Amino acid sequence: MSTTNLLSQIKACLNDGDRNPQIDDALHLLRQYHDLNGPIRDIMSVSDDHEVQLILDSWKDVIYTLEAHLETIAYTWDRTEDPCSESTSTVDEILLCISQLYKDIATISSKYRDILQFDDDDDLESDEEAIAERHLDWAIAAKRAGIMKECVNAHMKRLKELPDLVQTDAVRLLGLHNKEADGSITIKEITKTGLFETQLVTRDVDGCSYIANIPTENAIQLGKQTGNIFANANYTLQNCTEILQHALSSHDDESSGKYNPKRIYSANSFFNHRREVLAVYDELNHNDDIKVLALLFLFGVSLKESQVEAALGHDDVQVLFESGLLTRNPVDKTMVLGEVQIYPISTDKFAGKGKHRSRPVYIMTDWSLESLRLPKNAIMSIGYDSLELVALAAGVDVFSPTTASNNSRVLDLCCGCGIQGIFSAKRSRSWADSGISCELISMDINPRACQFVCANAVLNYLVSEENTIYSIEADLFTPLQLHHEVEGVQPDNFIGKVDMILSNPPFVAVPFANNPRLDSALYAAGGGYDGMHLVREIVNKSFMYLSDGNGGPQLLMVTELPNVETSCNLVETFFDDPKGIQINVAYIEDDVEQMEDYAKEREEEGGQQVIGRNWNPTTGWIKNRALVLISISKDVNCSTTKHGLFCFNEKADNSVSLCDADEEDQFLTPKGIKFARRHLQIMPYKSEHAGKKANNNGLPQVEQLEHDALLPYLSTSTPFTRHVKEQIQVEGYVVIPNVLSREECAVELSRLWDFVEATSPGVCRDDPNTWYPNPNNTLLTPEEGRSATSTQSPDPWPHSGWGFLPDMCQSFGAGWLFGELREKLADRVFKPLFETSELHSSKEGFTFHRPTAPGVASNGAVHPFLDRGQPRVAGRVQTKGRGEHFDQCSAHTGLQCIQSSTAFIDQDLEGADGCFQCWPRSHLEHPRMTKDIWRGRSDWVPLTDEELMSLEERGLSAKKVPVSAGDVILWRSDLVHCGVGPSLPRTGFRAVSYTAMIPAAMTPAHVLTEKIEHYHSMQTGDHRPNVTSRHFSAPKKTEKKHKKSSNQESETLARGSYFADGPPVLTLRQAELYGLVPYNRDEDFDVVKLLKSLGVRVAP
Repeated sequence: MSTTNLLSQIKACLNDGDRNPQIDDALHLLRQYHDLNGPIRDIMSVSDDHEVQLILDSWKDVIYTLEAHLETIAYTWDRTEDPCSESTSTVDEILLCISQLYKDIATISSKYRDILQFDDDDDLESDEEAIAERHLDWAIAAKRAGIMKECVNAHMKRLKELPDLVQTDAVRLLGLHNKEADGSITIKEITKTGLFETQLVTRDVDGCSYIANIPTENAIQLGKQTGNIFANANYTLQNCTEILQHALSSHDDESSGKYNPKRIYSANSFFNHRREVLAVYDELNHNDDIKVLALLFLFGVSLKESQVEAALGHDDVQVLFESGLLTRNPVDKTMVLGEVQIYPISTDKFAGKGKHRSRPVYIMTDWSLESLRLPKNAIMSIGYDSLELVALAAGVDVFSPTTASNNSRVLDLCCGCGIQGIFSAKRSRSWADSGISCELISMDINPRACQFVCANAVLNYLVSEENTIYSIEADLFTPLQLHHEVEGVQPDNFIGKVDMILSNPPFVAVPFANNPRLDSALYAAGGGYDGMHLVREIVNKSFMYLSDGNGGPQLLMVTELPNVETSCNLVETFFDDPKGIQINVAYIEDDVEQMEDYAKEREEEGGQQVIGRNWNPTTGWIKNRALVLISISKDVNCSTTKHGLFCFNEKADNSVSLCDADEEDQFLTPKGIKFARRHLQIMPYKSEHAGKKANNNGLPQVEQLEHDALLPYLSTSTPFTRHVKEQIQVEGYVVIPNVLSREECAVELSRLWDFVEATSPGVCRDDPNTWYPNPNNTLLTPEEGRSATSTQSPDPWPHSGWGFLPDMCQSFGAGWLFGELREKLADRVFKPLFETSELHSSKEGFTFHRPTAPGVASNGAVHPFLDRGQPRVAGRVQTKGRGEHFDQCSAHTGLQCIQSSTAFIDQDLEGADGCFQCWPRSHLEHPRMTKDIWRGRSDWVPLTDEELMSLEERGLSAKKVPVSAGDVILWRSDLVHCGVGPSLPRTGFRAVSYTAMIPAAMTPAHVLTEKIEHYHSMQTGDHRPNVTSRHFSAPKKTEKKHKKSSNQESETLARGSYFADGPPVLTLRQAELYGLVPYNRDEDFDVVKLLKSLGVRVAP
């Protein structure tokens, strides 16, 4: 198909009938380049290379822009909202067309001559580097299009343009093992020979078996010979670092002598400076063997075979060929090239003070620069993340048995090249002890990773009769090649219990990819939309595989976490049952990266700067990301979850200089290593229950509490529900905007005024003088107000107690006022959240704060809210708080109920008008703060000044949460919260109503039987719909006066009732939400008849 026809086909596709509206943007983009048909026809006839260059550059920009736009559409397209097949097929067809366009461009590029010549007055650059860069562009485009022949040709022309690249960039051609005379080529992965030769063995477990890889005897022997070559040449990190720093100093006179010889560089750092090292090769003072090995296997430089033989000897060179580590340069057969990068490190590198035996460790990986091989199979090179976990784990012998037996098993999960397990085994005294049987299990979904683990094991002499190393192709904990010996039998644990898990999983955050065709190598190794996809599952399942240890850390991990300031809370949400879990997280302050910068860098790494990619699909909840070290342990005798978040700031430590480390590798400095180990508790420690007297049949007494009863009901099926769940679990609250429209808010506000005027007949919404107590009245003191009933207060405004809760009303049947509102909340908020329409709602009241600005009332009235006394808790007046409390007692821990407030009026953005206030993450302190205090037995737990200060000592603080009309705030009942009054004079009102909902399945039968009684008595309910209602019944009008303790008479107010005609008329849906009728009923069941028989007034 010609390019012209392809362009026409794309236009036709975009003009097809029903389609996603975003495709119109792509159509508009194409129409901007409607005049390209002429250049396409011309390109086949022009002979001038300059004109070809201009046309191709133009086409490259056009196609790239179109593709980027279409990728953006595909990534952000929610097909659940637009499932039409026409749109789906349109995008797929366009992408196929683009693939063909790439092929055409790559083919057209063959019109380049070997050396392009330009006139001096050309606008285009004419130097060799610019030309070579264009060849590289076409090589990459050709490989992406699958035209490997054209890709190889473009690389060859680039190398001819800049001959020096034959030495420094030959790794780009790795995989080119055969180029026939007819021009055909063969691309091969690393063969399973030499050190990479493995044999398959079957391992059995509980009626199942799976396949594992172990090294062959031939590989073991080659490994010993190869390892000796590197050891004899003193191929160490220290010597290689000296070579690198000499090259850097030679290219930067100002930095000469400033480099710290003890600094640890990543494998990428060595490779990225290959050109500088090659330039000073003759100046190096090292022996020829270490220089040759370093250039070949660490810096990625190709050398003459004769030069290599002169340095190493003919026999050693042949061993390197036979081992599969050395290959000939595809461009120049007289030169040789390292097939893999080999990173050297010694076992004493992270040992700290004292004498430690130094043993070399050599770790093989693929080169970081993409070769001709398939990128999805590439083994990641060794970066700072891998080295930081190595340094952390080196603080303890991970193979030391944790039980009385002399057996030890360690799992390296998402192992890649196997560096974590290999280094730990090489350093372990237990591994070297013939009296201890050690086993290293390495698991990765990449089959080449399993080969590399075995190859690295033999290169480091780790295979022995006493100890076992094997690798398994697996999807996390589950082997891929499983055989079920008994149909239907599948154990929960395929690999058995292990004593320690080390893991460096893929953690790159990527946007949603609705079209798999768009996945690149970077995203194939990614961790989902927030980078947490694999981390979640590893943490969640870890203790299914971990044995009961000695109380020390059993899961060590390096990864990236979003919103690092609350990362411990996030990790806790990954556990189904976090009781007894200790989570410690350490990060580097300078390494925290804002999400916008992070997204840009990741796109550039993947070669895809896609416009408008949705990196924050969950309404932007990811603010920043940071690389972190995590240690997790479990104490079976503890019923709480513990957190530790630790930030390393090199600026506060003058001993760390920029010559020691950049922001990304400060955990590799001595201070950084010590900091991480100390705070992540990389030493065995005793349980806090150790030594306590046991009184439960010899076992420690553990209090049995409900925990997270509501958590299993929370949905994660949509971005909205995932966002709400994580915010509720991490921060303890979340704001959902625009649940109600402005018109709906106006209706509810009018209903609120109707209630106030009916309950307090003297109040008129149009007369501010009626809103406040008469200044001539003798007001009750706060102490008297707390003991008085609502009808005994001289304040005309309906409330639940003068002196402490003015302007908040739970009395007079206020809980039954918002039936229509609760129907909307059920459908718009709680039904999606719990994925069920079978809900039960609370019957709570409202807060209606009056204006506080002077002069609002002309009669000089005082304001009950502003003039109220400070709250009294535990018999003492509190001066710090404003009524902070839990709505959950100590008998219930974890997530039991989600409450809500709905705003009817806009609140000042700074919270000056008064608003909801909470202490984010304080729900984690609820078990500690409510245990063993009398207030902890009530579902309303007010807090003292000392308790609030204890929250501050733990790094928590109060936060005002002002919202707009129609917004809904959700919060956990075990979160510290309150409603705060205005901090500045306010001329308007604050009006919010309260509602909590839970799945009806959580409500016990005995509570349901009481709900009809509560309806008739008009009781306002508890915030938990699944417990017995409380608060006040709706009062009748009364003229009874209250006599003060001082024998002075106080004027009292007659109260009316909004529900003077009886309980409210309910719709069928409202009756369901209030638990008056069952959900599990037959279709022909006469619900209305039942309700009428129970005395419930039903709307027609």
